Amino acid sequence: MLRSPKTWLAGTAVMVVVGLCVAIPAALDNTGWLPHERDTDMYFGAASWSAGAYRDCVALPVQDGSMLFLGCVDGAENYLTPEPTRVTFWGKIKRPDRYQAAMSNLSAWKWRCLKKKDSVTCWAVN
Repeated sequence: MLRSPKTWLAGTAVMVVVGLCVAIPAALDNTGWLPHERDTDMYFGAASWSAGAYRDCVALPVQDGSMLFLGCVDGAENYLTPEPTRVTFWGKIKRPDRYQAAMSNLSAWKWRCLKKKDSVTCWAVN
């Protein structure tokens, strides 16, 4: 069955639009330009972390590449217990490559985090 050029062009245009609707968000997520907000167990340690202050944090990945918790302890202080905290992440929050790196002691999954009044915002470092 022969199709008219208009039908073929319309079908192609639909496929291109659908492809872009899938590819663009994925590309933005890969570059860290899309935020991910979720409750995360965080270790702050005994030292106070006041609103407006930054800390370097490390995520512990599990085998599927998702984050088990975020450690933001300042110095060699007591870890205490984790606190569930609302965190906005700027960067990918599922990284199987970080699990492999953590298991082979090559490098940690690092974040730079800003404490706010009732939440934390973190930016991916690696």
